[in-house]
Amino acid sequence: MNILKLFIASLSAIFLTLSIWTLSYQYNCIMIIFPIIFLITISLSFIELKTRERICFKNCYFISNSLFARMLSSKFLIILFYILTSFIMTISALYGVIEYSKEIWMYLILHIGVTTILYKYLFVIFSKTLKEDYRALFAREWTINITALIMIVSYIYFSMNSFEPSYLRVTLEETLKVASNSINSNCTIINYFLKLQKEIDSISWWFIDKGTENIQDRTYNIGIWIGFLFINSFAILGVNRFIAQVIYLIDKIFKSKDMT
Repeated sequence: MNILKLFIASLSAIFLTLSIWTLSYQYNCIMIIFPIIFLITISLSFIELKTRERICFKNCYFISNSLFARMLSSKFLIILFYILTSFIMTISALYGVIEYSKEIWMYLILHIGVTTILYKYLFVIFSKTLKEDYRALFAREWTINITALIMIVSYIYFSMNSFEPSYLRVTLEETLKVASNSINSNCTIINYFLKLQKEIDSISWWFIDKGTENIQDRTYNIGIWIGFLFINSFAILGVNRFIAQVIYLIDKIFKSKDMT
C-alpha cells in the first residue's frame, strides 16, 4: 500500500511538471519555472550525494582543522560544478520531452512504477548493511544507475522502430533551417536554448544519415545507428534522475509525516 501511494504521488508530480511544460513552453516566459524546478531537483540529487562523499572522505583521512579538510568541507565548488552539469542535462531533457511520442509517454508510466518498486526494494535490502542516514541515498543512487540502463535500452528500441526526424533534407543548410523553424517559443530565453539544442540534434542526425547511406553492409549500418542512438540517449539520463529524485523526496515527505 505504501508503494502504491508513493507511485501515485510521484507519477502525479512528474507528469504534471513534464506535461505542463510540453503543452505550454511556447506561450510565455512564466513557463521557465518548470526548467528551474527540473534544474533544482536534479542539482540537489548531485549536491547531496557529493557533499556526503566529501565529508566521509575528510573524516577518514584528514585532521578536522587542516587546510585540506576545510577545502573538502567547502560546498561552493561542488554546487557550482553540479549546477552547471544539471543545467546541461535540463536543457537536453526538456528538449527531449517535447519530442516524446505517445508510446514513450506510456513507457514513462511503467518506468516510474519500476523505479518506485526498485527504490523501495533496495531501501529494505540496505537496512541490513548501511547506516540509516545513508540508506535512502544509496537506494536512490543504485536505482538511478540500474534504471538508467533500462531507459537507454528502451530509448534505442523506440528510436530504431520509429521514423527518422522529418526535418532531414538533402543539404545540411536546409536541414538546419527546417529544424530551427520546427520549434518556437514566445519566450526569448526558452526559444534560444531549444533552437540551439534542435540545431545540434539536426546536425548529428544529418551526418549519421548521410554517412550510413554509403555503407552497404547491413551489420555495420545497424551497429553505427545503435552507437549513435546510444550516445544520444544520454540526454534522457536527466529525466531518469529527475524521476528517481522526485520519488526519493516524496518518500522522505511521507516518512516525516508518519513520524509526526
